Amino acid sequence: AILTLAEVASLVDSSRAEDRYVLSKVKDLEKSGYQEMDMTLCALEYLYLVNAYEFMGIQPLEEHLDLVDEALEKVIEAEQMEYGIRASELMPETPPPRYEGKRGILLLLKVSILNAMGRFQESVIHLNWIMDHKHMLMTDDWIFPHTLWEAGITSWNLEQKPQSMSFWGNALKFTNYHFEHRLTMKISLAVKHAQELGISSTQIKRQYKLNSSIICASDFYDNDVYQNSNSSESTIATIVANKLSNEKMLGQHTVDQFQ
Repeated sequence: AILTLAEVASLVDSSRAEDRYVLSKVKDLEKSGYQEMDMTLCALEYLYLVNAYEFMGIQPLEEHLDLVDEALEKVIEAEQMEYGIRASELMPETPPPRYEGKRGILLLLKVSILNAMGRFQESVIHLNWIMDHKHMLMTDDWIFPHTLWEAGITSWNLEQKPQSMSFWGNALKFTNYHFEHRLTMKISLAVKHAQELGISSTQIKRQYKLNSSIICASDFYDNDVYQNSNSSESTIATIVANKLSNEKMLGQHTVDQFQ
């Protein structure tokens, strides 16, 4: 695998955003001496960016969720090992562990998969972690805008639809990040659908945070309402993904290759 990665630089087309991103991921792996490959899920990132999870069945989603959890365990193990060194040595040569970027992208993948599975309440704690650490997510500039997108999806399905509009509006304030065009199209379609339903934005009490009404949503809504609802309003991510698929931003064969 390492030999294959070494050839990437000579194969990429620098005019394509996807290729430039692939090259940046390879350089990141090279920088770590390929020690962080177990906590990097490039294939799953690709599937996320092409909206594939909305087309997957429950079994592959569960398998991908397991992969994400395994990678998160690797992050924890690496942090524990490096903190162990700092507990036994004074001013060690190794720098303090900085895995917020790794954890952030893995948690974003986890949120996306959980949302695709209809497990919206479980997404809240992971979304809040990313938002709490947004200032540390420097490696991948697309993580936070996409987190706001997923926060909107989560809010929508926890019966906080006006707040979804606020999250999506905040996401549109970000510019010049990887895959900006893709996300802008998704948000535009989602906002248009919401407006057709007569839903308008509401002010978020704490910027970029899920407020207590969402965190405690399970106290007010039966789990079956937001986990098993089949109404057109509660499947906005699927509606958007289908529209993008029809516009050939995602072909069904893309998903078939990974199932």
